[in-house]
Amino acid sequence: MSDSIATWYTRVLLQMSAEAYLEDVSLSDDDQVRLALSQGNNRPSFNPTGFTRFSPPQADEFLANFQIIAQASDYADPTRQGAVYYAGTSILANTGMSATLIQRRGTNEYTLAIRSTEFRPVTDGGDRERDAFGADA
Repeated sequence: MSDSIATWYTRVLLQMSAEAYLEDVSLSDDDQVRLALSQGNNRPSFNPTGFTRFSPPQADEFLANFQIIAQASDYADPTRQGAVYYAGTSILANTGMSATLIQRRGTNEYTLAIRSTEFRPVTDGGDRERDAFGADA
């Protein structure tokens, strides 16, 4: 792989890790992280599985080179319908917004990746209802 292709591929892996839902995952447990990465942009309860997800070799490669340090999320509750607001505010919660801090193993190099907007509806493996009409609003 040329240097520029390898750089872009690394950036894709970093962004894909930000698409995964990690709220209930022990970030120090590579098996749990690997499972979350393979489920991608949808939780286990969502059907169909998300379109943005790691293949097993990609998850292995990512975990060999990177560690997810933290993910800040407004924890989306899939059982709630309609707009949900933080208590006493007009700030939307339950939007799907999250940010992931990733460290290259063995270095002091960190990347902050922000979850992107999915435009496919949940029925098609996306999360448009919360992303486009929640986090983006």
